[in-house]
Amino acid sequence: SGLALKKAGKMASIGLGLSFVALQSLAYSGYIEVNHEKLEKELYEKVLDRNKDGKVDSEDLRSILEDVKKIVAHGLLEGESGENSKAIAGGGGFGLGFLGGLRSG
Repeated sequence: SGLALKKAGKMASIGLGLSFVALQSLAYSGYIEVNHEKLEKELYEKVLDRNKDGKVDSEDLRSILEDVKKIVAHGLLEGESGENSKAIAGGGGFGLGFLGGLRSG
């Protein structure tokens, strides 16, 4: 799955890059207009500043990482205690295989 994610990631980054170039070309030619100030404000307020204190800092990063951990661990730590140890061991084996696939592909 690591190898598949690496290949999909490369394709996604190529697609995203080409989309960006296409949009920039359209903006340069005058076909579309991008409100960069509004885009920056929306991204900052709604995505990056998690605790709404007016600045993006380590607390916001910690909050984002906690959300990522919840998503990644979903379904791994449920059930009885005996099942938990199997799930954790399986997750560790999956993680090592995943990293191996990312590095080798």
